[in-house]
Amino acid sequence: MKYYLIFLVLIIKLFLSNGFLFAENTQNENIKNIEIPDDIIPEKEPVVVFRDTLFYIKTHIGSITAAERAANLVRKIENLYKDNNYKSEKLKVVVEEENHYLIYNDAIVININPAEAEVHNKTQRELAFEVRQKIIDVIAKHRKETNLRSIITEIALTLLLIISTFFAIKLINKLHKILTTKIFSLKGTKIKGISIKSYSILNEKQELKIILSALRIFKYIVIILLAYLFLPILFSIFPATQGIADTLFGYIINPIKKIFSSVLNYIPNLITIIIIAFVFRYILKLLKFFSREIKSENIKIKGFYPDLAVPTFNIIRFLLIAFMAVIIFPYLPGSETPIFKGVSIFIGVIISLGSTNLIGNLVAGLVLTYMRPFQIGDRIKITDIEGNVIEKTPFVVRIRTPKNEEIAVPNSNILSANIVNYSSSALNTKVAVYLSVTFSYNTPWRQIHKLLIEAATKTPFILEDPKPYVLQTSFDDFFVEYQINAFIDEVNKIPLIYSTLRQNIQDAFNNAGIEMTSTHYLSVNEEKI
Repeated sequence: MKYYLIFLVLIIKLFLSNGFLFAENTQNENIKNIEIPDDIIPEKEPVVVFRDTLFYIKTHIGSITAAERAANLVRKIENLYKDNNYKSEKLKVVVEEENHYLIYNDAIVININPAEAEVHNKTQRELAFEVRQKIIDVIAKHRKETNLRSIITEIALTLLLIISTFFAIKLINKLHKILTTKIFSLKGTKIKGISIKSYSILNEKQELKIILSALRIFKYIVIILLAYLFLPILFSIFPATQGIADTLFGYIINPIKKIFSSVLNYIPNLITIIIIAFVFRYILKLLKFFSREIKSENIKIKGFYPDLAVPTFNIIRFLLIAFMAVIIFPYLPGSETPIFKGVSIFIGVIISLGSTNLIGNLVAGLVLTYMRPFQIGDRIKITDIEGNVIEKTPFVVRIRTPKNEEIAVPNSNILSANIVNYSSSALNTKVAVYLSVTFSYNTPWRQIHKLLIEAATKTPFILEDPKPYVLQTSFDDFFVEYQINAFIDEVNKIPLIYSTLRQNIQDAFNNAGIEMTSTHYLSVNEEKI
């Protein structure tokens, strides 16, 4: 049985080494890979022995063409390899007249004539000894590859590779089972689902399923990679298939080399980007420091209000970041590719198609920031909307009315409307509340003035200084119009103050026996009677 096994190994080795499977392809590949010189001539035939191209024959001798000379030389070299009594020292260079012969046991192997040496740009002696050495080397190499020791070594390496790969796959599967068990044990502790605040993105079961699927896919990727590496390593063991091994390795190594080369070439640009980002980062830090100092009034700039520090910093920061992006863009990998140009065009189209109202509100918000007509918390009135400012955004201002309604007013509407700021008025000169009432000409005006002022002084939140006063604003056909004016500093209580003032006025005139109805309305009542 042992001898049968050795015989079988020898047959496989000879089958592979003589290139019965790959000889034609490998030979053609080797021929393709030879660099053709510039001084190519019509006759140029390669001498390919055992899948190795030794040299080219470029001349003919008499009627024997270069192709025939190459074929004869290949046959003679193969015969030397098969000669059990072959000795390299018997291969000699013999000079006769103008020719140099390569002779083995008095038999001519090849004739190196002057024309052959000339087309190779060498002397006959140099070319003859070079050819002799190549023949010796190729025979020695092939004998080494096909001896019994090499066969046994190659078979042993193959078996070792197969066993190693088998156990590696078993180890991968075992590690997969261990990790799967470990992941299951984390259920309910580390694996509890993914949620943002109250919104659940993944529940516990879904998260566990995704993790296990990812682990299983990773296992298959590792096994496929291992199997792929197994093939070129296996082919590299046998000389006949080393070309295939090189090709398979190239599919992995060439992309890695390309990526590594690209990374190395990109390092100068990357350093430039880092330096630019570093400079702009510390410029922004410096500006932020000044912004904080101005806001806290440690630094004062005449005509520049502290509350403008933060929005001004945000605007400058946006402009600086945009400027930095423009500077960095040419240094980005692939910035000259069509896809980057397409993204730039897409962004331009989006901006150009954007709503004009949106842009208008943004610009209006910027203008309102520096106009400073009101601040957050101020009591304001915009057209018929009255309330407290609770938020200012680049596009809208949110106002909470006395009825606790939240109204969003576009900035462009605010910019074109009249704005009443009760808070700033109360802070500077107090705010006046006023009401108009009408009485007939028969009612004494002094008594009306007195009753209106008494009603105002009894109203909570109306200030004693300045004192309330009354104005007679018009003389109509049937009545006189009186206006009570009083001052407050609690602008958030204006609706309550007006309501209480009306109540007090009504009580004051009822107690005085004066009917709050003008003569015009009395005459209408009399006509109806």
